[in-house]
Amino acid sequence: MEERPFWESNGMEILKRLGERYTRGAWFDVVAVLVGSLALGVGFWSIGRQDPMWAIIAFVLVYEPGEGEVLDAALTRLYWTVVGSVLAVIMLTVGGVQKWVLPASLTLAALLGVLWAPSLAARRVLLVTVALIVGSTLLQPSADLFIAIMRSLEVTVGCFLAAGVSWASSRWVRRGGPRRRRRFVWTS
Repeated sequence: MEERPFWESNGMEILKRLGERYTRGAWFDVVAVLVGSLALGVGFWSIGRQDPMWAIIAFVLVYEPGEGEVLDAALTRLYWTVVGSVLAVIMLTVGGVQKWVLPASLTLAALLGVLWAPSLAARRVLLVTVALIVGSTLLQPSADLFIAIMRSLEVTVGCFLAAGVSWASSRWVRRGGPRRRRRFVWTS
């Protein structure tokens, strides 16, 4: 039996799977992450020496593709990210840029999360946000509170963009995914 090249035997199967995923709208997620991270990158890089890393991390954390309920999840994550940002800035303002502020602010965030967060995912978002902002401020103590405020703004911008893209994704899925395009058939 003649052995066929890899691309003939498996290549068509791969293309078939890619096509199935495309019709289910999964490619929207790939495009959303690409466009979101590029938009944040270009936006923050155009400001000057701003690094979009924190905004992109927040975007990836908050973005939720799919149906209408996922938009609620994205908005919940947005809310708890903003709460975490505010908490981190308050803790750094009250405690100063000291190493003990990180465990203290994480403990307070965990307590707030247990008391008021609607889910474990919301608590995680709260804790991660506080850890990122306080931790990055401790890594650059010479920047003082300025770096905490900048990180909070970066994270908030990334979250707002993610909530908007999640909304667009839910509209896309409700509409039925990509529109079918007519194919032109050339006849001789």
